[in-house]
Amino acid sequence: ARLANQADRRHEPFGLLVMDMDNFKQVNDTHGHHEGDKVLVTCAKTILSSLRESDFAFRFGGDEFCCLLSDADESVNALIAERIRKAISEEPFLAKHEISSSIGTATYRENDSQIGIFSRADEALYKAKHAGKNCVVAAKICHK
Repeated sequence: ARLANQADRRHEPFGLLVMDMDNFKQVNDTHGHHEGDKVLVTCAKTILSSLRESDFAFRFGGDEFCCLLSDADESVNALIAERIRKAISEEPFLAKHEISSSIGTATYRENDSQIGIFSRADEALYKAKHAGKNCVVAAKICHK
């Protein structure tokens, strides 16, 4: 809500990344929840190390994470999302478990809605999963 209010006041967009860790269920099923927890912690650390100081990351549930990117447009979203995707796919412990990430991105524009940006990013994530995983898909730009 705070970023949305700032974006409206300052006329500055921000980005939302919604990501899902590909193949996570097989880690829990094959190696147990303790190993699954290690994978999630490693994913979180890898995501955080890929962000700018002004960005925020949080676990959304299960094996999903979200990132809020301050003062970010479509090109910044794409750059950071690809940085995260690449870092996760190259992290040795995650590679050992064949973990990758599918990422949907969306940009909040002035007078957008929080539900709107999340819905667009989530729909983009769905498209990324169905495009073969381990990729980034941007939501259509919202013009209001």
